[in-house]
Amino acid sequence: MISIKGLSEFANILDPVNRQRQQSRGVKRFKQIKDILEAAQRFHSELGRRYKELESNAANERVLMFLDYVSEHELQLAKVIALFEEDLPGSTLETWSDFSEEFALPDPAQAQPDLEGLSIDELLLRYLDYNDVLIATYQELSARTGVQELRELFEGLIELEHHSEMAAVKDVMRFNEL
Repeated sequence: MISIKGLSEFANILDPVNRQRQQSRGVKRFKQIKDILEAAQRFHSELGRRYKELESNAANERVLMFLDYVSEHELQLAKVIALFEEDLPGSTLETWSDFSEEFALPDPAQAQPDLEGLSIDELLLRYLDYNDVLIATYQELSARTGVQELRELFEGLIELEHHSEMAAVKDVMRFNEL
């Protein structure tokens, strides 16, 4: 459940009532499976860059370590998703989605609330909320597809995001012990 204030864009991505509002804000609609993967790559890359930018204003060493960890981790996630894409046959990547008008990831540059000045725990909550949005999106896409290969792809992405969350929580616990 998304509980952090300022993530309404994220919470609304699965809500068909907000479709028109999202279209007017320039949210990219997916046409093919490769579009979904490319959007996820961009999302992780942008989020990684955003966390990297915050490092110069870190309140303390623990926050700096967390921001450094998360920025690098997000950039690595973008690379891993690129590997997912490389492993798929071209025919799968070119598959036209039957849900292209219903699902979209927001543009991270427009949808991110201000992260500056947050504590390490608040930053972790935001990080988990971002991942939860991606997980919910992938779960819905997996449930909607009738193609086993696509279901496996989305399940792999869900697993990747869950692993990312667990690693972040574990590392924040270590940072808090310092």
